[in-house]
Amino acid sequence: MGVRRVRGRALRALRLQPALAVSTDTIVCLNCGREFRQLTNTHLATHGLTAEGYRETWGYPRHEGLVCGDLQAFFRARAIRTQLAARIRQRRLNPKSCLGLVQRRVAIQRRVAATDYAARERRRAVHPREIPVDPSLLHRLREAGLSLRAIAKRVGCSVTTVARKLGHRFPSDYRAKYRGRH
Repeated sequence: MGVRRVRGRALRALRLQPALAVSTDTIVCLNCGREFRQLTNTHLATHGLTAEGYRETWGYPRHEGLVCGDLQAFFRARAIRTQLAARIRQRRLNPKSCLGLVQRRVAIQRRVAATDYAARERRRAVHPREIPVDPSLLHRLREAGLSLRAIAKRVGCSVTTVARKLGHRFPSDYRAKYRGRH
């Protein structure tokens, strides 16, 4: 069984009316056109999206599952059969389990932050002081009326690097005043 994919005009039509992408036996990913029984977080991550982001992008309601009609009916029947709503109402919150959830969430957030930091460091392969910057370009941009910050953003280096290349001298109390106390 190969992967079925919607392409061309059909995909563009579905993108104009996202509700039509959900049928009884399939749901079409509006980003790539592939057909699934359910759009998983793993698949959405290949597009750089979460379920919430996908819903927001294509205008699906927050409470609606990203599943085909048959699967949604199966989940609904199972919830009724197992009396899921009654069990949710009867279950009392255990403070220890809530604390565990919070701790796991914090641990995940720390891991994500560490990964983001590592990615930023890899992108910054060259130390900012070693970025080759043409002083004549900096002078032309400064004469055009750009601020040091705007020049730094355009060139891709720090404001301090731009200022030093332009020959600016900072007062001795600059670091203590603007960078925090040292």
